[in-house]
Amino acid sequence: MPKTQQRLLNYATSIAKCPTETSNYGSCVSVQAERIKQGDCSAEFRKLIDCVTKNLKKK
Repeated sequence: MPKTQQRLLNYATSIAKCPTETSNYGSCVSVQAERIKQGDCSAEFRKLIDCVTKNLKKK
């Protein structure tokens, strides 16, 4: 598998291991969909990124 495809697969796998964080971020964004602005949902996004990063480092 090419390196770029493997990297994308790794991200997808890592995101799948963070269902709570993904759901919380998605809920935050959808609640504010029409009026969302930069910085909204940043706490939820940070938790999602932290979880994904942690799972990527386990590989």
